[in-house]
Amino acid sequence: MKILFMADKKREEKCIEWIIDCNKLKNQKAKEISDFLKKNRKNIEYDFESPDIIVQSDSELWGIEHFQVDVLFKIKNRKAQSLVGMQNNKIDDLVEKYSNNPEKLDADIENGKAIGAVLQMVSERHNYKENFKYNDFVNNFKSTCLDHHDKCEAYRKNLLDYSNNKRTILGCIIEVPYPKVREYIIYTSKGSRRQALNELPITNDMLKIIKSLKNYNFVILCLHCVDFPNKSASVYYFSPTRVEEDARTQNIHPVVCFDFGGIKGLKTELIFPDNKIEHDEEKITAEYQVKIKGIK
Repeated sequence: MKILFMADKKREEKCIEWIIDCNKLKNQKAKEISDFLKKNRKNIEYDFESPDIIVQSDSELWGIEHFQVDVLFKIKNRKAQSLVGMQNNKIDDLVEKYSNNPEKLDADIENGKAIGAVLQMVSERHNYKENFKYNDFVNNFKSTCLDHHDKCEAYRKNLLDYSNNKRTILGCIIEVPYPKVREYIIYTSKGSRRQALNELPITNDMLKIIKSLKNYNFVILCLHCVDFPNKSASVYYFSPTRVEEDARTQNIHPVVCFDFGGIKGLKTELIFPDNKIEHDEEKITAEYQVKIKGIK
């Protein structure tokens, strides 16, 4: 198994790229949003605040608020701290440090410091997956969505002030970074099963929360695997007034809840054979194996 770290572009820009490039336009709302963004791609501004993104045409001004709901996080001072965010900050620091001094990178690989920094982040991600609890995730999903939804009145006021009498539309992007998982434990009304999936499952709770975001004209859900930063996200489009219909037209089959696979009740650890590591100017790749603790 491999894990790859890479310096990301600005999150809002990356999400807009995924949305524009998405070719799975299975409902009318998806086509409407995608066509508008493609047509007005040169008029997308990312330096607006509240909402984060504005897009203009001759007759309309769209505002799009972007926020991130992490699958892997920890609670500190009653707030969710993103593992992805913390690790991206570490990665940015390492990239800047070694880009300015490539000789230092060679030296730190030789003495083990660079390898140690990478392996620590790999271990952190593995430990967070082991400690995953669905209820914590969905509560964080709900609180984050509602916190931003409470600000819709202010977002709309800012759009009106900027609109020059154009028609205003307000939407949001919910970005959900998730880790690569060999298999999920899927819970439905009929029981549970283990299943390998290409993306994070969408649950009834998530759709119910999206349905409650009625002050947005549209909601876009971007699911992407943090272990493959160059791979496109799965993008889903919703009108809060017709979430169930939008789910059906996009072949979404919501589940009750999910957990990560593995052998429940047993702790695992990461083994790094021969400290294998490769690097170039943009990324560091480390190989590892997962071992059940207590078994030789």
